[in-house]
Amino acid sequence: MSRNYRIVPFLETEDRCGLVARSRLWGRRIRGSKPAAEDSIQATPCMVPVARGIIRSGKSSFRWCGVKIPTPARPTQEGCKAETLGRNVSTVHDCWVRWSRDGTASRRPGSGRPRGTTEREDRLIRRTTVSHRTASAVEIRAAVGTTVTQRTVRNRLLDVQLRARRPVACIPLTPRHFRLRRQWYQARAQWRAEWRSVVFSDESRFCLGVSDGRVLIRRRPGERLQPNCLRPRHTGPTPGVMVWGAISYDSRSTLVVIPNTLNANLYVSLVIQTVVLPFMSSIQGGIFQQDNARPHTAAVSQRALQGVDILPWPARSPDLSPLEHVWDIIGRQLQHHPLPAQTVPVLTEQVQQAWNSIPQSDIRHLYDTMHARLQACIQNSGGYTGY
Repeated sequence: MSRNYRIVPFLETEDRCGLVARSRLWGRRIRGSKPAAEDSIQATPCMVPVARGIIRSGKSSFRWCGVKIPTPARPTQEGCKAETLGRNVSTVHDCWVRWSRDGTASRRPGSGRPRGTTEREDRLIRRTTVSHRTASAVEIRAAVGTTVTQRTVRNRLLDVQLRARRPVACIPLTPRHFRLRRQWYQARAQWRAEWRSVVFSDESRFCLGVSDGRVLIRRRPGERLQPNCLRPRHTGPTPGVMVWGAISYDSRSTLVVIPNTLNANLYVSLVIQTVVLPFMSSIQGGIFQQDNARPHTAAVSQRALQGVDILPWPARSPDLSPLEHVWDIIGRQLQHHPLPAQTVPVLTEQVQQAWNSIPQSDIRHLYDTMHARLQACIQNSGGYTGY
């Protein structure tokens, strides 16, 4: 049932001796105040107006908003509503009752609904979560032995900023990898301009209809199996295209499409002799970088690269190469393309266009992050850098 509210302004002030409240229309005495006529109410420098009043259903009641509101000696009706004050009417009323009874609007110690968990259980919930990062709220509740709901367990974790997040995909590293990465970084910790002479190269594969991120849809109950709410996936090998590319500080190579499975002979004939050697000859003092894939480290590949300065590369270190971010840029462009590719030839053309459309300034910016990458790895003792 809706209720009509009639607003009647009054002045309520607080001085150094306590709360003094006056009703402008009735002059009635309120608990903790002294009766006085309306004309005797004057706002002095030591009196701070804190609230205004509301008359509900013809009965007088006083509300306190919990915030100090600067008002003149005779406040007007504007701003007297609880909605204007930004508080619910019942909340304002409860605050006034507590103030008139206890002299404070704060809750009394021990009042309210008791917590469902003790401090010891809260600590145990936190320790269990930190020790088992993938544990669900049900598993944590069972491990702690508490009877609270899953929602309460999640609330306790949210209180200490332990939120459920998607884990970062990474390549597993052994202690040997940590040591080799740390040594490689320390040997080049002073490099600055030297990185601009490095040519980074790598392969990447782009597939049809595959998104690296989690795709979400919005649907109503009962629309789970509608065609536009489904995400088809291939049961066999996903069709796609593999490409090879290289970048330098001032230019980039042509993008090479790998038609078949890449082996050492195909790498030499299709990549090294056709693209790498001419591209490196155009860069004075260039250093060629490639990872430790089998086609790259094969004897026939090493013989084809004789005369080219090659940068040693630690195993399982894609986070060091700025070219990985270039592949990520291309993948994002394909994901947001207005006409997603439905065939491999169309996908190949879109990858070529995305490769050529990347501004060279973006590639230079990636080169400028090399020193920060090394510093991050040194700080993590050869571990993951976050790039």
